[in-house]
Amino acid sequence: MILYRRERKDMPAIDEEIQAAEEEGVRFVFLAAPHRILGDAKGNVKAIEVVKTHLGEYDKSGRRKPIPTDEVQRFECDSVILAVGETFDQDFCRASGLELKESGTIIVDRYTFETSRPNFYAGGDVITGASNVSNAMGCGKQAAMNIDERLTGERRWEKLFPAFEYGSQAPPEPRLSRRHAARPMPADKRVQSKEEVVAGLSPQEALEECRRCLRCDLRSTVTAR
Repeated sequence: MILYRRERKDMPAIDEEIQAAEEEGVRFVFLAAPHRILGDAKGNVKAIEVVKTHLGEYDKSGRRKPIPTDEVQRFECDSVILAVGETFDQDFCRASGLELKESGTIIVDRYTFETSRPNFYAGGDVITGASNVSNAMGCGKQAAMNIDERLTGERRWEKLFPAFEYGSQAPPEPRLSRRHAARPMPADKRVQSKEEVVAGLSPQEALEECRRCLRCDLRSTVTAR
């Protein structure tokens, strides 16, 4: 069971993952905010109480703010997993002598990603707040480039990793090749297995994917065969 204080459309989750959870038998309870966790005499979780909510005015996230009501519901359970928001260990940052912003993120040089402590670099969620993997990878790449330059005394990044130059011409022999769809494991097997739930491509499928033309920016008209 997943409790969520807003409506389904407000969930910051990928639609496919929500659907997959429902297929696996996960029950969603919307407009419900945790109130208190109940335990037995041995300290084990036995139930959770939630307060029903209704949606009010829009907040800074662009979603309507959940407002608690007087209605309380109780659900029997033996464990509770808290998954409200994302943050990082600020105590570790302060103990390391790193300066933080009022928001709690680490202060870095916007070009080198070096922190207030010399030779310490930071990137990703710790400097931006909760974001995505692509952003974190970009920060790491930029920091690595500056670290390499500091250690070697030269700007050699372009020599190590030459940039790919996009041409303005379509592939010489464009061929029709459909996208290979992922093969998800059936829901009844997913809940009983620890294997990867979405199978990868076969060697032949991977080769065909590599040969596909993904240059949607081209404005040429070609005839596929």
